[in-house]
Amino acid sequence: MLKICMMSTNHNPLDTRIFYKEAKSLKKAGYDVSVLGHTSEKTIDEVDGIKIIGIDKKVDPGQYLQLLNELLKNATDINADVYHFHEPESLPAAIYLKFLKEKEVIYDVHEYYVDKLPDMSLQRKLFFTFLLDFIEPLFCRSFNAIITADEGIAKRYKKFNENVHPIINLPPLQVFEGDNDPFIEEKYKDEDVIIYIGGLAEERGIFNLIEATNKISNKYTSIKLLLLGNFETNQFKNKCFEYIKKNKLEKNIEYLGFLPHTEIPKYIRISKIGTVLLYPTERFKKTAYPLKLFEYMACGKPVLASDLPAMGKIVEEAKCGLLTDPKDTEKISDSIVYLLESPQKAEEMGMNGKKAVETKYNWGNMEKQLNEIYENLLRT
Repeated sequence: MLKICMMSTNHNPLDTRIFYKEAKSLKKAGYDVSVLGHTSEKTIDEVDGIKIIGIDKKVDPGQYLQLLNELLKNATDINADVYHFHEPESLPAAIYLKFLKEKEVIYDVHEYYVDKLPDMSLQRKLFFTFLLDFIEPLFCRSFNAIITADEGIAKRYKKFNENVHPIINLPPLQVFEGDNDPFIEEKYKDEDVIIYIGGLAEERGIFNLIEATNKISNKYTSIKLLLLGNFETNQFKNKCFEYIKKNKLEKNIEYLGFLPHTEIPKYIRISKIGTVLLYPTERFKKTAYPLKLFEYMACGKPVLASDLPAMGKIVEEAKCGLLTDPKDTEKISDSIVYLLESPQKAEEMGMNGKKAVETKYNWGNMEKQLNEIYENLLRT
């Protein structure tokens, strides 16, 4: 049986893409799968037949070498046939395994990291510039395959390697087929719930969404914005909570933090609108497939999304929601009010989105492509 080890320096081993999609799909295909990742404390466990190892070191200058050392120690102990790693920070470990241990290596690129450089600290920017401008072009040519989260990212890596495959971060249908949670349903039964899932940052339109909620709450006291995810900086978190407190929005905005992947559909189901208001940065203009968009669609909810080229095309073709300027609080609030006051139209949009996910935008289609990559690897 082929042994696969997934490796990550800064993702949790139970990360949605790494564990719930790729690792579980490969396990289902009959492979022996282990996942190494970052956790708050050392962990050794087994979940759904997949070995989980958590390493309690961070990707920062003080602990990075220790992290790499522990990652490699655990990886070599597993003695896998294929090592599948998930970010640029893991590149030194992948190079070691490829050239010194002569293992098969797959590089899985989740984001267009080049566009994140301007927002990094000087120290982190120098480190990533070295990885992206020197290490990646030099060593990606030797990796057995490169997987990317969308076609935009794939264009960069096709310069270095012919074997590049976009495996889009689409939702697995079975996760969204469960029943409603009676407790959650009861808790929010009298509220008009708007939901956001994912990283909480200025460029993701979170503060604009909070401001829009404040504006709407003057007319709709039942409005409730649920924020599911982690704040990317404490500074932005403080800005949001200070605004909420100043405007007495504690009853209208609820921060739930990071929740396990299996819990998320329970909150989407009781929501009336799903939001994905990414700013038109270079990074997000290239991101055609934010997972949250398809999760809302899978649950039959109308979406309020940024009018970005790639994402806008999906929403317009599926007729599953409204597009707006993510920086315009007035337009955001008007769009939310329209969907709340047009329940039949909102339901129609939601059903259109659900149909699009069932027929096109689901992990089952990606799973077939992932299995083909590994099958081709076995043939070589």
